[in-house]
Amino acid sequence: MNWQEFYKEPTSMEKYIRDVSHHSMFLPEIMRSQPKDRRLLEVGCGSGVLNIHLSRLGYEVVSIDNNDGVLAIARDNNAAFNGRVTLLEADAYSLPFSDNSFPACFSQGFFEHLDDANVCKLLRKQLRVARTVIFSVPTL
Repeated sequence: MNWQEFYKEPTSMEKYIRDVSHHSMFLPEIMRSQPKDRRLLEVGCGSGVLNIHLSRLGYEVVSIDNNDGVLAIARDNNAAFNGRVTLLEADAYSLPFSDNSFPACFSQGFFEHLDDANVCKLLRKQLRVARTVIFSVPTL
């Protein structure tokens, strides 16, 4: 899939609110997982709405993606919605962080694009840098 094309529609305030609302069950799970240490790693930034929202709630979010076009969209949204997210180009299979760098790592809409073997491989990679991994797989 061409993710730049998928995210090409500008994120309006209405879309931002709709996206945050759509994840109303997922976001509290992330917040409950780390009540004290508010550092988070996101793997696969998408449009950036979730990480921006968490940063506005006081979380220190580092978000990675391997697609520079998607990162550009997330950077634009981060600026437009006054986010405080650190966005980095990085490969999920080769996370550029030390062991236990984060208390938690999260992904939304990422793992459903992979086969089981790669999901297991990526979970091991994420558990190397974070004590907890939280993810959401969209369903119909």
